[in-house]
Amino acid sequence: MQGLVTLLPQPYHDQVKLLWQGLEDRFGLSYIRATPQPHFSWQIGESYQLAEAKRQLSRLVRNLPAFEVRVKGVAFFPGPLPVLYLKVVRSQKLMDLHYRLWGLLTPLTEQPHPYYAPKVWHPHITLAMNDLSPSALPEVTGWVDQFKVDWEFECANFTILGQYADGIACEQVCFECGKGLISSNVCDQ
Repeated sequence: MQGLVTLLPQPYHDQVKLLWQGLEDRFGLSYIRATPQPHFSWQIGESYQLAEAKRQLSRLVRNLPAFEVRVKGVAFFPGPLPVLYLKVVRSQKLMDLHYRLWGLLTPLTEQPHPYYAPKVWHPHITLAMNDLSPSALPEVTGWVDQFKVDWEFECANFTILGQYADGIACEQVCFECGKGLISSNVCDQ
């Protein structure tokens, strides 16, 4: 699986890592550790036509200014294994940027994930997934909610993450607003 994400800047990166650690220490929730970097996702699919995606994203991002992001509150996606997350506020600028990125990447994506399509996209920062039970959800949500998350910050990066079958993720390609492509790595497991 591959996805285009924005990595969180400091100090929010470390604050999410502290929440992950607290969730592991208090509730035994550790699956999220397979994703090493706190982020929110723009688009996810089985795989990208990577060379062309790099070229087109670099051109787009080189001409983009940094953008404002607001994160406010905690919520969850329901199901047999709920996903607990911090809500990224869907501003018009963020939605417009997502629409552009979705349109650029979807033709280059094998099996784009429909949950990331513009009409249904809910940008979020995942706190727990695959090991959170519905019965634990109220207590876990209450614990996170006590921190009253309400952050505003500027983001200037996009990263293509690759994810192995065991859930471990790695950074494959990094872009910076105003610069374009800044690094490209081979992910070996």
